[in-house]
Amino acid sequence: MAMVLATLLITACGDSPNAASQAASLAEQTGSSDEALIGGWKAGEFDVSGSPECPGDTCAGSSFQYDSIQEAVDNAPDGGVVGIQSGSYKQCVVIRDPKSVTIKALDGRPHLHTKQCEQKANVVNYSTGKVVLEGLEVSDGGTDKLVWHHDKAGALILRDMKLHGAGMGILASTESERLEVIDSEIWDMDEPTQNGHLIYAGQVKDLIVRGSYLHGARNGHLIKAKSVNVVIENNHLHDDKRTTANLINLWGCGNNRVVGNAIVSENQSGAVQAMDVTARKRYGNVQPCPVDEAKLTVAYNSFLKKGQTLYSSLLLDVYDMDEMVIENNLVTNARLMKDGTTTGVYWYPGDWNGKNMALEEEAYIDRFLHVDSAPSAVPSENEPVGQYAHPSSTTVREEAFTMGAYPISQ
Repeated sequence: MAMVLATLLITACGDSPNAASQAASLAEQTGSSDEALIGGWKAGEFDVSGSPECPGDTCAGSSFQYDSIQEAVDNAPDGGVVGIQSGSYKQCVVIRDPKSVTIKALDGRPHLHTKQCEQKANVVNYSTGKVVLEGLEVSDGGTDKLVWHHDKAGALILRDMKLHGAGMGILASTESERLEVIDSEIWDMDEPTQNGHLIYAGQVKDLIVRGSYLHGARNGHLIKAKSVNVVIENNHLHDDKRTTANLINLWGCGNNRVVGNAIVSENQSGAVQAMDVTARKRYGNVQPCPVDEAKLTVAYNSFLKKGQTLYSSLLLDVYDMDEMVIENNLVTNARLMKDGTTTGVYWYPGDWNGKNMALEEEAYIDRFLHVDSAPSAVPSENEPVGQYAHPSSTTVREEAFTMGAYPISQ
């Protein structure tokens, strides 16, 4: 089926904002200004020496009133804050409806591992309210999930989290409202039925992944976004285990933004698709969206595919999009796009109206695809304010030492 491009958006931008306004905008995007101090302390930095009082509504750990994280959560009020002392917890936790709660590290990084709740995951969220997990490590889920955001649940926000060692990292189920993964690291997922996704947003209404480091997928997508609205921005996506799946899989419904990401594949002998918009394509037919629009923006990404090009591309198989913008991407050892026709039509970076460019691998000065001197960007309203900062955060994007393809456009 031929790719449909109803509208190709090209909107010129004005002068770039100054550093102060960039920083303010970045803080607003990430929620890093006020939300990082929910409960009155920054995750991992509370002093528990001596005989500390719990700074939250409830606290769990050897120095506090609850040994069980579940008891601390159950006894916290709606909208409350639960502090977790550093240590190793062979425990799991369930957040029940309709409680809103923030669960965050007191000192260091508390580690929840091994145990699953209700044979579902290490952390299970049923709440239709807002749940925040911050500064924790969750691991050892066997071939199951680490975090399950259940059907028709509310908002789940993961900030400064480390998730590893399971069949799937995060599952957000049908008709859940929102999933945010901010400044986090997810790695080492392996599921025998080819569902070892790091993040699987299964028809969640809104998905945001920003400032995060995703790697270690073996047989699943780094991000599978069967969501209505998607923002994947300023992340480092590393195909270091040569997964058998495309790195990002998009449903294509609603508004979809993949902007400012550094994408690297170590699969030197196989073909790699950095992203595809194929989830609505089934048995020769395109399934309708649950909303009235299907828009896609792919901008300011860098994709380094190491080794042979083969039929690798930044973007694969786009079906029935109402609007699509593809601009200011850098592609190395891969094509820009392959369309959805049966024979396959490839576009090289320079073929897409000159808005994208191929770059030699030697031009990248580190493994995060920073460049010293990048080609100038075409004017764009999609220029990212920030960029990924290792190991997992976002910093203000500057003209020097730029992550992603291009310097600030003037």
